[in-house]
Amino acid sequence: MADSRRTQAGTLDGFVVFQSGQTYLIAEGQALTIPEDGTLLIEPGARLQFGAGAALDVHGRLHACGSSGKPIVLTSDQDDPERKSAGGPQPGDWIGVRFFDESNDDSVLGHVQIRYAGRDNHGAVHLGKASPHLSELTITDSKWFPLSMAPSAAPVISGKIEFTNTPAQGIEVRGGEIREDVTWENTAIVYVVTGNVRVSQATRMTIKPDVVVKFAPDTGLEVEGTLMASGNGRGAPKIEERGSITFTSIKDDEVAGDTDGRAAVPEAGDWYGILLRGSSSRSILHGTLIRYAGKNNRGAIHIENASPEVSGNRIEHSAWYAVSADAGSGPKITGNVLAEINEGAGLEIRGGALEGRETWRWQTADSDMVRVLTGNLTIGREGIFEIGPALIVRFAKDTGIYVDGALRVMGEKGKPVTLTSLRDDAADAGGDVDGSAARPVAGDWKGIYINRESNDRLTEIKYAVVRYAAVGLQFTDVGPVVEAVTISDTAGLGIACEEDAKPTLTGVTYTRTGQGDTNCNR
Repeated sequence: MADSRRTQAGTLDGFVVFQSGQTYLIAEGQALTIPEDGTLLIEPGARLQFGAGAALDVHGRLHACGSSGKPIVLTSDQDDPERKSAGGPQPGDWIGVRFFDESNDDSVLGHVQIRYAGRDNHGAVHLGKASPHLSELTITDSKWFPLSMAPSAAPVISGKIEFTNTPAQGIEVRGGEIREDVTWENTAIVYVVTGNVRVSQATRMTIKPDVVVKFAPDTGLEVEGTLMASGNGRGAPKIEERGSITFTSIKDDEVAGDTDGRAAVPEAGDWYGILLRGSSSRSILHGTLIRYAGKNNRGAIHIENASPEVSGNRIEHSAWYAVSADAGSGPKITGNVLAEINEGAGLEIRGGALEGRETWRWQTADSDMVRVLTGNLTIGREGIFEIGPALIVRFAKDTGIYVDGALRVMGEKGKPVTLTSLRDDAADAGGDVDGSAARPVAGDWKGIYINRESNDRLTEIKYAVVRYAAVGLQFTDVGPVVEAVTISDTAGLGIACEEDAKPTLTGVTYTRTGQGDTNCNR
């Protein structure tokens, strides 16, 4: 029987029409290419068949608009009862439709059926930095994700999008850097991140309400620009709550079903989490649900030298703390709900040095979470570090604060600053933060050390409670003001003075100090 198909390959020239009722063949290993200045118009009812490894490459404009009665079909050349081989068509017979970075955003795939594509780890439809219109699209028997895209792609998706017999249900988002502003819209399709996504400086990424983002193992979202992920719900959303934004593991079948088709069981630490660093201080995370993150000893949200807003979120099943930050960050963290957090419910503050002529402040208005210091904190010679009223700081084992600049612990009557062991679960220390039944003991943490290089003219410690340290306060050759401080359960002295230290002590009380109250002013 004569082959009535029209064979096509190579680069199209100008404006080309594929007619209704006709079948077009793209031979094995060939690509049908639409150049930047070209347009391919595919009429309703047209059929394109692709040989093994063939593809439709869009650098210009593709206008494929079928109708409900006359859909356009893009399929394998084996998907033909009169010509198929003994094996018949198979997922991955051909590559698929590839929209390249320079493709025209007026491109359209509407009322199109795509079958047996997904070869070479490409989605049946793959988008570079492209934004075509996708509507009434049916993708069946793809070997890879039905849709895949670069993180900077922004397709316009409307109408009914159906996936059948594909290994995963969702839009694969490949790892890479976002260098231009992008918005991930609610498309009713899950975004599946399969490589680390990075938002570069001076770039804004917006994620709209009701979007679900799932992460493959060992992936995460890194933000050096601005992330705007603000759900429109009441805050601290539950699973699939209307208006929320969800970030979770690809294995999490409780949210948007079994995306990877494996019925896998999610675990805390399946993915890294969201990293906000540097110039990301204008970022907002509000009304989101974050699950199964916290890999590699990093909070589900980790902040480095930035001051974003993290409020009204629900964070669950983190392998580390819910939120972690370096000492130089000043995030606003309020109204979050935490559950099943492996390391505890506090805000982890990592140790480090605060250097430069700058003032750092910890205030209760900035965070309603107990701060947990997990490494030594050093205040540089030109720095000022201030802790505000009613703030609670819990110290991990063998950590402390070392001051070469100025330390201002500024509690108030009835609102003392509390400095104590991580294991101190007393109500005035914030209750059970670490989830451990271990009891605090004297010497759990090092204490506060005011060194000879420090600025004792600016250093003040007022209305504070210090518990379970090796030494409550130690001064070396300096004379700061200490007023209305309660020190208890130390392994050594409550207040130790070295060399010619002469602090001004007023209203200091001591209880259960291991080696005596103080050796100062003697």
